[in-house]
Amino acid sequence: MVNDLEKAGQTDPERHKRHPIDVVQLGASTSRGGRRSIVIEDNFLREAIQLKGPTQIARVLGCSPRTVRRRLLDLNLVAPGAPVFQSLALPDGSEERRRNVACGRSTRHTDISDQHLDSLTFAIFQLFPNAGRSMVMGQLASQGVRVSRSRLRSSMVRVRGAPPSFGRRKISRKKYWVPAVNSLWHHDGQHGLIRWKLVTHAFIDGKSRFVTGLRVHNNNRSYTVLCLFLEATALYGVPSRVRGDHGVENVQVAEAMERLRGPGRGSYIFGRSIHNTRIERLWLDWTQGLGVKWYDFFMSLEQYYGLHVDDDLHIWLLHHLFLPALNNEAQAWVNTWNFHVLQIRGEPNRSPADIFLFGQVEEGVHTLPFADESLEDQPLEDLPHYGVDHEAQRDARIREHVFNHNNEERSESLPARLNSVVCESPLCPLLPVQLSSLDARLHGAGLDACNVPSMDMRKLIWQEALRIVMELVS
Repeated sequence: MVNDLEKAGQTDPERHKRHPIDVVQLGASTSRGGRRSIVIEDNFLREAIQLKGPTQIARVLGCSPRTVRRRLLDLNLVAPGAPVFQSLALPDGSEERRRNVACGRSTRHTDISDQHLDSLTFAIFQLFPNAGRSMVMGQLASQGVRVSRSRLRSSMVRVRGAPPSFGRRKISRKKYWVPAVNSLWHHDGQHGLIRWKLVTHAFIDGKSRFVTGLRVHNNNRSYTVLCLFLEATALYGVPSRVRGDHGVENVQVAEAMERLRGPGRGSYIFGRSIHNTRIERLWLDWTQGLGVKWYDFFMSLEQYYGLHVDDDLHIWLLHHLFLPALNNEAQAWVNTWNFHVLQIRGEPNRSPADIFLFGQVEEGVHTLPFADESLEDQPLEDLPHYGVDHEAQRDARIREHVFNHNNEERSESLPARLNSVVCESPLCPLLPVQLSSLDARLHGAGLDACNVPSMDMRKLIWQEALRIVMELVS
C-alpha cells in the first residue's frame, strides 16, 4: 500500500502535454515492393552516437541495431567493420578462409596515441587543475575523443603523477524526483567572485542535471539573467517550471515564465536556496573545477601585481582583459560537466547530455510554447516542495555553501520583499581612441588573455595592460 501511495504521489499531471520527439519515420514506398525503409533523423544520429552505441540507440528507438548502423554508415559517422572472412595464403600456395575474430566487434574508442592523449590531458589540467577522472573524460568526450578508463588513468598518472591515498572523492547521489526533462529548471547566481564585481548565473535541468546555461557577468541585473534564460530556452526549449530563490535578479525570469506557461500553476517557484539543492550541488563542482582557479588568480593580482579592488579603473580593466577568457573556460567547463558520466545510485551510469537527449525521445517534451487557457493545467498540490531533494540538504558542504552566500532566507512562495545583491560594472574610463590603442598594443605584443591559457602569462598581461592604461590616462 505504501508503494502504491508513493507511486501515485509521483504521477505526472502534465504527461498529456509531452510528446516524444519524432526522429524515426518510414521511407517512401518503392515499385519493387517489400517493407518500407526506416529513416532516422540525421541530426539526432549525429548527437546520439556521441552518447551511446548503435545497440543502445536501437533499444530507445525500437528498431534493429543493424538499421541504426546502416544509417550511421550512410552518414559516414562510423567506419565500416572488417570482413567476416579473410583469405590467407598458405605456404603450399593454397588459400584458406578464416573467420575474422574482429568481425562484429565495434568500438567507440578513438584511435589516438599516448603522446596525443597526454597532450590533451595536460591541456585539460591547465583549464581545470582540480578535475577528477570523470570530469577529464567528460571534457575529452565533448571534444569527440573517447578512450578506456584504464588508458585515461595511465595518462593522468603520466601528466600529473600518482594520486594520493584515498584520492577518489565519493559523491553520494540522493533521491530526487521530477517527471521528465524540462519539467523543472533550477537557477541561481553564485557570488564567489563578487569581490571583483563578477557574478556567475546558471540554469540546470532537474531531471538530467544538464546545464542549459551558464555565464559569468559583470552585473547582477534581472535583465541580464533574463537574457541568459531566453538563450537557453532557444536552444533547449521552455521548461514547464523554474525554481529560484528570492533575489531581485530573478524577477524578470519569473515574469517570463508566467507569460509563457501561465499564472496560478507555479510556473515560477520562489523558494529558499537550501531547497534549490540541484544547483547548489552544481556550484560546489563549479567552484572546485574552475571558480577557485580564477579566485586564486585575482587574489594573486591583488597581493603581488598592483590590483586595487576599490579602484574603478582597475576593475574595468580586469573585466576588459579577462572576462571573455573566463567565459570561454566556463563554456568548456559546462561541456565537460554535461558529458561527464554520473554515478547515480540504483540507475545506469549516464552523462547529463545522454539523459537529456534520450529523455526527450523516451518521455517526450513539453509542447506548450505559450500559456493556453483552453488547456486545463492543475497546480501541483505540494508546490513548495516540488523538485526539492530533502536528503541532499543534509550534505554539510551544500548547507555551508548556501549559508555563506544567502544571508537572508525567507518563507516559500512569492516573498513580500526580495533580496538584492548589487553588482555594477564601472564604465570605461578611456576614450574610444585610447581603448583602440590599448587593444592594438596588447595584440601587437601577443598578449591576448583568450589565446594564453597560462595563468602566469596572464599575470604579465595584467602588468603590461595596467602600465599602458596609466600611461594613456596620465
